[in-house]
Amino acid sequence: MPQLVIAHGYSFPSGHVFSAMAVYGVLIYLIWSMGKNRALKFIVLLSSIFMVFLIGISRIYLNVHYLTDVLVGYAVGLAWLVFCIITVNTIKEYYRGYQD
Repeated sequence: MPQLVIAHGYSFPSGHVFSAMAVYGVLIYLIWSMGKNRALKFIVLLSSIFMVFLIGISRIYLNVHYLTDVLVGYAVGLAWLVFCIITVNTIKEYYRGYQD
């Protein structure tokens, strides 16, 4: 299959996959931590995971990234997401202890 898009420059890791993992991961975290409706939590979880997966597949399908670029994008995006969630929770705990 011919390449549909010509990409210039470096493409390791996939920035689209990294961003998707971070954004949809934060969406999952916010809905999971603040949402009350279990059905909503389940729908957001499944749809977000599906979207992140589709974005990774689309990068490979469009032939602008290799599989390794996408997998590392997932890994780095997940690491960034975990770092951000830990940081937010640490700050929340700090201010909660400070107000008591």
